[in-house]
Amino acid sequence: MKKIAMLSMMLLVLAGMVWANDVQQPVNNKAIVPIEAPKHLKVATQNRNNGNFDVPDWEFIQEPTSLAGFTSYYDYMPGSYCGRPLACQPDAYGGVYFVFHGRPNTTDNRRVYWAYVHPGGSIEYATITTSDTWQGYPGITMHPASGDPIASWHDIMESATPEDTNTRVTFDDYGLLFIPGFWKTPVTFDQPIPYVDEYIWPYMHIGMAPDYATTGNYRVYQTSQQNPDGEIEHDILRWIDVPQDSYVYGDLDIMLDKNNWSDPVNISRDWSDPATGLSCRPYPSYAVDPFNAGHIAIFGYAGYTNGLIGLEVVPQGFYVWDSYDGGETWDYANFHSYQTDVGMYNEYVLYAVDNVPGFTIDDVLLDELHVWIGWPGNQHSTHRTTTFDSEGNLHLPEQFWICSVDTVAASASYWPYYEFQYQAEVVYKTDGTWEIREVPNLPGIDAMSGHSVPWEIEAVSGDTLVYPWRTYPFSIAADVGFHENTQRNAACVTQPWMVQVWDDGTKTLYAEDAIPGYDAYATHPILYVSATNNNGENWSAPIELSDIFSTAFPGFSDMITMYPYINPTIKDLGDGWGQIDMFFFDDNDYGSSIQNMGPVTGGEMVYCSFKIDFAGMTYSTDPSQPQPEPTLTLRNVPNPFFSHTEIQFAASVGVENAKVTIYNTRGQLIKTIDTIADSHTAGHATWDGTDQYGNDVANGIYFYKVETNGETITKKMMLSR
Repeated sequence: MKKIAMLSMMLLVLAGMVWANDVQQPVNNKAIVPIEAPKHLKVATQNRNNGNFDVPDWEFIQEPTSLAGFTSYYDYMPGSYCGRPLACQPDAYGGVYFVFHGRPNTTDNRRVYWAYVHPGGSIEYATITTSDTWQGYPGITMHPASGDPIASWHDIMESATPEDTNTRVTFDDYGLLFIPGFWKTPVTFDQPIPYVDEYIWPYMHIGMAPDYATTGNYRVYQTSQQNPDGEIEHDILRWIDVPQDSYVYGDLDIMLDKNNWSDPVNISRDWSDPATGLSCRPYPSYAVDPFNAGHIAIFGYAGYTNGLIGLEVVPQGFYVWDSYDGGETWDYANFHSYQTDVGMYNEYVLYAVDNVPGFTIDDVLLDELHVWIGWPGNQHSTHRTTTFDSEGNLHLPEQFWICSVDTVAASASYWPYYEFQYQAEVVYKTDGTWEIREVPNLPGIDAMSGHSVPWEIEAVSGDTLVYPWRTYPFSIAADVGFHENTQRNAACVTQPWMVQVWDDGTKTLYAEDAIPGYDAYATHPILYVSATNNNGENWSAPIELSDIFSTAFPGFSDMITMYPYINPTIKDLGDGWGQIDMFFFDDNDYGSSIQNMGPVTGGEMVYCSFKIDFAGMTYSTDPSQPQPEPTLTLRNVPNPFFSHTEIQFAASVGVENAKVTIYNTRGQLIKTIDTIADSHTAGHATWDGTDQYGNDVANGIYFYKVETNGETITKKMMLSR
């Protein structure tokens, strides 16, 4: 059904593998043992709703649109691994930029391209530079005022070897004529010590600089990961402050002189020591706090590739590391760890669950099963983003897999017929607590761990129902499980809305298992979107966005949808609807040639946007569903502030007649502020730092209180003129 006929298999994959060492590689492999499934289980393909929202109402804003005339013959991960290759302009301009790497034929270099989606829906694209070099894995961020995108990628320049790869940064001077295509000559960051300290895979972020309250400056961050023989050990971070008002020609040109950037800041370098055998892989993802100036956070997993040897600098497990001075210093006082029980389990096992299905190995009934972070036999998924929600909590999407780990044999066993692999998220909350959540909840509840699981006991028959799930697109776990997984999330800064997106292969698994009715899905994974309107307390049953039988866009029947990327921010459209922008790769044949799974027939880059009715999300009528408690959330932006701040609030019970009051630290009323309802459940108020008589108040800490429909919440803010 594909649009391009298969090319001769004589092309194979050799042409694309010359520079394969810039593909991230797994380490610390363990034996992975497929086990035959027991015969007494009943497979169910429709999940019972266990505390989840139903599939929300949604519709396309712009239907999937391919880049006209462009086929890429590099059919693997066209954007950043853990960064953001897509960014929306401010509303005043209304366009969307995304960056990607592509190969126009089987012999040319892989190049980095930009694409711009005009407000009317037309798309133009071109290479960012004229350099005919091997480039890849770009990321992008957006200047919040000018609409100028700032991009970075790595580049093997001139006669350099693959082990001597540089990173480059530039921007498109959209503000010059308010049209795209004025990309500047990039600044190049050379490698400190080629073959030893080689930093590639750059990620880009922007946020309020630490001195934003007095200068209004933004800080641009570039982080790069080390690539010693494919094993990532630590990162470096560079930053530069740029003005808020970039309408003046040349304001962002300061980025193009590397002398204006900070010196590289080493992050987690002391977590490994080759001399002692201490080797930590930190698996970092970065997020910039949209509410608090100078706050940047790393959310990752500290995994020790040689095992624990007693010299560890940080505990093994999930961690959040905060910097409150814009990444200049990383103090261990701001390091927070969620530790697994490594004394009982393998280093990547999060917890155990009861073996209700009765799985056996060599006819021996297992006492328990293990929830592995990622996929058995290797370290966990690395291709994910992290984000702050509207309350300031940090969310990291993850991929879990239920298996049986043998720590003595250093192996992991699983049951290929079921592949209990599912989406989850790890949440670090503003009060310092952690939560592990399935996305969405699975049908049953495990008595040992309290987590939801993909099986349950059927009430009438007493049979065990199992719900297979595969949340990556292919079945060759031992070969490509590390490479072929993607978890992306996004949040709305003014509403408690979030989405988590992945490429799901559950129906391809059903086709492999010859379950009737699924044979058409054998080579068609589906882009799944789970949504929440309470910052992840409950998630929805997934939207099957690219189902081949979609009535929203019948063209999906002719697509193989891979590698989704989304804008990090959900746009509030009003009336409870939020917009998500996405691009993905439409492969011409099932299986990446770069991973030796398919022919070199290429594919297309596809953009789309869609909206979700977050306010209208409902629960199933299942009487076991818990209903969410009323919530009232509150935030002010910016904080600290020097001229004015916007107080944003949302309440599940509605915000009619909301009241906002300002108090000093002695509890004295300073001012009552008029509020504006943005929707039934959200509103805002603006304070300009004056009292009820219009007089400027002194710098310092103030409290603001919101009251609505019997609920009250108070938070503090800082005025710093």
